Formats: sequence, C-alpha cells, structure tokens
Amino acid sequence: MSSVFEAVSEQTRRRILQALHDAGAELSVSELVDQLEVSQPTVSKHLRVLRDHDLVEVREDGQRRLYRINVTALDPVREWIDEFYPEPEPTGLATVTVGATGSSEGASPCPTDGAQFKDDDPLAARLGTPEHPIERGVAQTLGQVAAAVARPFIAGARRVGRAFGRR
Repeated sequence: MSSVFEAVSEQTRRRILQALHDAGAELSVSELVDQLEVSQPTVSKHLRVLRDHDLVEVREDGQRRLYRINVTALDPVREWIDEFYPEPEPTGLATVTVGATGSSEGASPCPTDGAQFKDDDPLAARLGTPEHPIERGVAQTLGQVAAAVARPFIAGARRVGRAFGRR
C-alpha cells in the first residue's frame, strides 16, 4: 500500500496522472511533455515510476508508447481516504411515484410515465426531473471523496500557475 502513496507523493507524477485522467484517452510521452511543460527525460522518469507501481499502463504503437491511467491501482488511496469519513447516516431517498402504464409489453425497466417527486423532498425539488431514487448519503460521500482527492491536485495547479505568473 505505501508504494502507491510514495508514487503519488511527487507533484509531477500527480500532474501526469491528472493529464491522463483529463484526456480520457491514451497519451504519448511527447503529448505529456507539451501539456505539462516539463522536459522529456523528466516525464519519462516519472512515467517509469508510475508504471512500476501499476498506476499507468503502456501500449506500444510502432515506435510510440501510449500511456493510460490505471485507476484501480489508486484503490489503496481511496480506501485510506474513506477512513476519514464516517459512514453517512441514512437520510432517505428522493422518492419517485410512478403511475400505471397500463401495459407491460414494450415497457422499459424504469418507466417514467406519470412520475412525480414528493413535494416535501428537497433533493427531488433540486433535481426537478423524474429520475431513479438517489440516496443523499451516497451523493454526499462522493462529493467528499472527490474533494479530498482533488485537494492536492488543485494545490499543485495553483503553485504551477503562480510559478508561471498566472493567478
């Protein structure tokens, strides 16, 4: 477990992971160099560390090596962060009442004909559309985890911006 933490403890490696995540696709070393404005040897060095810890996967395409993030390797980080957040208390569901459709033939598994949220449900009021039930605790936990994971990346981006004279 500690090896994953060691790998993501370095700012340039976190920036590489963020770039791969934001791209949503494979990137070559030269594309990462252009995006991060870091030298090619530096990017290659950090990619090797990330590869050694299975945080990135590489695919050869001719003479190019294409990298993609392996998010499952970040599970130890997610599990560690989850320890800091208590289990959310059940707060109820955004309740949907569905009207009868009259026929089961060709009906979707989640019918929405006549769906209406209960008036006393503030989450449902914010959603404003008939949707499947959503547990508030799940949404809160996801938001907290996303914020905790994003903090070091946001702080790093601010430092980079200041280094280049941006606010």
